[in-house]
Amino acid sequence: GAEWLNNMPVGDGWFPNQPQQPVVELQYRVGPGLTQNVVEYLYAEIQAVHLRQGTATNNQVRQWVQTQVGRPNDDAGHIIGRNQGGLGTVNWNIFPQSGNFNRGAYAQNIESVFNDTVTRHGVARIWFRFVYGNAQEPYRPTRFNYFLIHNNGSAT
Repeated sequence: GAEWLNNMPVGDGWFPNQPQQPVVELQYRVGPGLTQNVVEYLYAEIQAVHLRQGTATNNQVRQWVQTQVGRPNDDAGHIIGRNQGGLGTVNWNIFPQSGNFNRGAYAQNIESVFNDTVTRHGVARIWFRFVYGNAQEPYRPTRFNYFLIHNNGSAT
């Protein structure tokens, strides 16, 4: 179910001041002993103008993922992909993930659904929730959910 959507930040999260990119609002994970800002919730509106306009990750973001929030071999994966206009140079659009997942299932299944939605409906409104279920790796998500609403009001 999508009950988790009831806990999404609406107006009380953080708003990136980055024009020309699709992320509208996000909320960082907070808790005792947490020293790194990792995203717990994110909302984006991807439009045709965003497609193929994102940026690649840089060394700083990859270092952050591989030494502070993820595993040494993790990819610094975009939440909102580069092909959907997502920025790869800011921590708030990055999460640690295995390279196989980042370049495999995530790119082929999830990002392609977003692209198809924008192409067919003009806009994709997307909510992400990241779950951190491993106390030994408190900054590396163990899973995530996403909820996509098409411009016509239907959901995925």
